Amino acid sequence: MWQGRGLNAWATAGLAWQFGAFSARIEPLFQYGQNQSFQLASTPQGSSVYVDDMRPNIIDLPQRFGNSSFHIADPGQSFVRVDYRGAAIGFSTEDIFWGPGIRQALLFDANAAGFPHLFMGTSHAIATPVGRFYAQLLYGRLEESRWAPANASASRFGAGGIAVWMPPSQPIEIGVARFYHRPWPKTMSLSDLTVPFGSFFNDREVHGVGVAENQLLTLFAAIRVPGSGFEIFGEFGKNDRNGDLRDALIEPEHNSAWMLGMFSVIGPSSLANGFWTLRIEVGNGRVGEIQDLGRGQSTFYDHTTVTQGHTQSGQLLGSPLIDRSGGIDASVDRWLKQGRLGISLLERQMPGDFPVGLPPTQMRSQWDLGFNGTWFLGRSDVTFAIGHVWDLDRLPETDAGNFYLRLGLRAGLP
Repeated sequence: MWQGRGLNAWATAGLAWQFGAFSARIEPLFQYGQNQSFQLASTPQGSSVYVDDMRPNIIDLPQRFGNSSFHIADPGQSFVRVDYRGAAIGFSTEDIFWGPGIRQALLFDANAAGFPHLFMGTSHAIATPVGRFYAQLLYGRLEESRWAPANASASRFGAGGIAVWMPPSQPIEIGVARFYHRPWPKTMSLSDLTVPFGSFFNDREVHGVGVAENQLLTLFAAIRVPGSGFEIFGEFGKNDRNGDLRDALIEPEHNSAWMLGMFSVIGPSSLANGFWTLRIEVGNGRVGEIQDLGRGQSTFYDHTTVTQGHTQSGQLLGSPLIDRSGGIDASVDRWLKQGRLGISLLERQMPGDFPVGLPPTQMRSQWDLGFNGTWFLGRSDVTFAIGHVWDLDRLPETDAGNFYLRLGLRAGLP
């Protein structure tokens, strides 16, 4: 959901059922946004006042969703699927989360709404003599917002895949994921099924010919020590292609981003006496210094061929933590039988990335300090969050701030 200034309200309701290998859930989302006005950053002449001020022509990421309130109805967390002997196939509009992170991920996290997609793969990790494997392919349709840059097609064909390997006796996870954006084709062909495999089959775009498309690739790993309640994880991603293997090895930082994190359980590992958890996730997607050496770069989620970028309906499919920025997302939580209480801190450095060595008046950063919790009431949960955002140098030599209060109820029916 895009949450603007003023009142934002949303609701879901649905049903879930299972019959043998078949299962389904219908859970649509309804949203209202008051979308009150606030001062926008200036945009280039000829551009809409609502578009991203730094990249108005290469990403669909509006500063504000128009100048009036809005209503949205979305299929939400709905799916139909069949699971049989370790394999799964189905259709879904659910959020996608790929990677080892908890709240943040380079390729897909829960920031944007889910998009309609077909999926096929393993329904769980498959045990083999050399370890356990999980894999999935998906093919979907992504849409743009009303304030997207001019482009050949309002809809996009999205195709990707993820594969994960876990050694037989070690709590280690190693994976790779890839996702492509293409203009929505007039007709589908069997060759579209090979898109996630890239240059293995039909990736002629690396030479500037063939189908116009953009891709993201990530490599990730996690080490978990269940006995001590501790894990560390990391992820490295690339936006679009390298010219060849030599290019990838000499300048791996070109058009790249990374994320590192840790999670720890502190105290008794039982709800009877309660325990604490500590989570820290750090990311960086800022343009590197090779920009000043004549090697052109882009920020991680923008695209110059398919100009909506890595977005769905005007929101990032990946983490805002590393969009033209770097930062940290941390939280400390206390868990009890009755629920959870926590404090969170999110910080992003958000300069205009392309020049290196900016003056202090352009070194923008955001700080979000919040207190939040969940209280269990029988089958239901009550949630809340209260906090403040400080946006330093949001406009040249001008700071801004925002207070937020969030209340929620999830009612479980018999």
